Amino acid sequence: MGQGTGGSTPGLRERKKQQTREQLTGSAFRLFREVGYEGATVEMIAEDADVSVTTFFRYFESKEDVFLSSVDSVIDRIEAAIRDRPNSVSVVGALRAAHDAELEQMDHRHEHAEQQRIDAVPELRERIREYEGRIRQTVAEAYGEQLGEPPTSLRPRMLAEAVCGSFEAARASWLQGPRDVPLQAHMAKALDLADRMTRPVLRDRSKRDRT
Repeated sequence: MGQGTGGSTPGLRERKKQQTREQLTGSAFRLFREVGYEGATVEMIAEDADVSVTTFFRYFESKEDVFLSSVDSVIDRIEAAIRDRPNSVSVVGALRAAHDAELEQMDHRHEHAEQQRIDAVPELRERIREYEGRIRQTVAEAYGEQLGEPPTSLRPRMLAEAVCGSFEAARASWLQGPRDVPLQAHMAKALDLADRMTRPVLRDRSKRDRT
């Protein structure tokens, strides 16, 4: 009996920790919508979640960590999709499929507001650039492998810049364009263009391999 009870305790503890984390995240995003990112303080988030400020800091280092709490897992999934893609799938194809899957999960009612909020807050913008850097590195590594070159060499880096730059161009076009055109449509056009730009470099490598 004692062993059975002891064995179940960690599971219960983890569920309670997950519940507290979800309460904090839910409270934070509710307050971000109601009073704005800068108006919502850690104290307000903790009070809304019915926990102490000390408890908040056990789960998150700052409110920006709460805001970006879901981004890290998204980046992990996109990186895995690029690294684990079948040989028949291009880097851009894997990236597009993974990104489309993530967009399908977004709350499209708030996506413009969320992006504008990120752009308006320097610390959020900086953190997002760090996440984008991870994707850029993964893309450079994938192209480096295809080209038989280190990811730090010129061609993999240039290809990665072209592909990842298409995201920034699509996002800017989406924010400045008509609201009836979804982000996914802008991304599809940008990635199509990036794909066409990268193909000649990859074809050149294939030709040299055959000679």
